[in-house]
Amino acid sequence: MMPLGVGFGVATLDGEVRPVTRYSQQQSDRDAAERFTALYLDRLGATAA
Repeated sequence: MMPLGVGFGVATLDGEVRPVTRYSQQQSDRDAAERFTALYLDRLGATAA
């Protein structure tokens, strides 16, 4: 069965809005997922500016 991939969402904690990421450990380790998320958020910010 193919892993689900990456999921993105938004959560609030203590009144702060935070991005959240869910990823398949079959596809990425923690470091790769953190690098991907950082790049994704950087590109998302560039398109919103």
